[in-house]
Amino acid sequence: MTSPHVTVLTAVYNGEKHIAETIRCIQAQTYTDWEYIIVDDASSDNTPCIVDEFAQQDMRIRLLRLDTNGGPFVAANQGLRQARGKYIVRIDGDDLSPRVRIAKQLAFLEATDYRACITPWHSFDERGIMPGGKVVIPVRDKSLRWYLAFRSFASHSSLCIERSALEELGGYREERAAQDYRLLTQLSQRNWVGIIPEVLSFVRRYEYRISKVIGGEQHRLGLLVLQDHIRAITGDTWLLADVENLQQAAATSLSLAEGLAAIAQWERLWCADSSLDEADRRELAFFTAYHKWKLIHQRLKKQPGAVMLRTFSSLLAGRSSLRAGYHYFLTQYKKRTETRQPLSKVF
Repeated sequence: MTSPHVTVLTAVYNGEKHIAETIRCIQAQTYTDWEYIIVDDASSDNTPCIVDEFAQQDMRIRLLRLDTNGGPFVAANQGLRQARGKYIVRIDGDDLSPRVRIAKQLAFLEATDYRACITPWHSFDERGIMPGGKVVIPVRDKSLRWYLAFRSFASHSSLCIERSALEELGGYREERAAQDYRLLTQLSQRNWVGIIPEVLSFVRRYEYRISKVIGGEQHRLGLLVLQDHIRAITGDTWLLADVENLQQAAATSLSLAEGLAAIAQWERLWCADSSLDEADRRELAFFTAYHKWKLIHQRLKKQPGAVMLRTFSSLLAGRSSLRAGYHYFLTQYKKRTETRQPLSKVF
């Protein structure tokens, strides 16, 4: 039997509310030479029955059931061992992809030397596409590497990767959380990952999403990944307290002085990288400015006054990248007040 060119891989636990919608978005893809492996991580709800019904109707869909819940990365590794495609397309069991996603990612990888690619993503909820919910990431691979040393994020439901690349890395480290972020840092360190500057992933936001349920563990493991990534690209081992300051600055959780100091520390690191070209530096300067404005906005809401306004004015009078970051921040902030668009506008 001829092997499919693509393996779509989902690890799911108690996903009965959303898994059918995710399966349908894969069935609707314009690219059709795929198999879809769905690994049920010992769900206690109706998830395996729902997946099995789809598998009975579509022979490209395969259900793997685990007897013991080991977490999403144990489940993903089980699916990887069964995968036959040259490429692995990841999607979580509660997220969605537009119809052209697989076709566009394959075209990108086959036209470049990258072994994986990701895209920006947009958040949605039961009311539709969330205004201001587009997550912007660098479009240049060296910029991405440095951005990952500041902000712990993963674009896992947008990942398309050569199966051989994932196998060379040993698959996922089998921790409960943050190993999608680790994988992205490993790809970035090797110059294996490219970025398509188009939203090809829609991430569902709801109360019981796994990142909220195990938030403390995800935070702890995310700090360890960030620490490892900083060590890999700088040669220095940071204290976890300093690593956490970076994360909190990105999340606008620090005071103004502490947050700006953490961002400046990160800025000094990437400024010292002689391998960055002018385009890389412009992109990183933009993201530096954007996060300064986010921090200032949060602090202005809590600490209005002359000192804050003077800080605001002095920053705005600075480099053009700071002004660009400011105007982009304003645009994103204003979008949050717009009316939600229905999902039917995208799918």
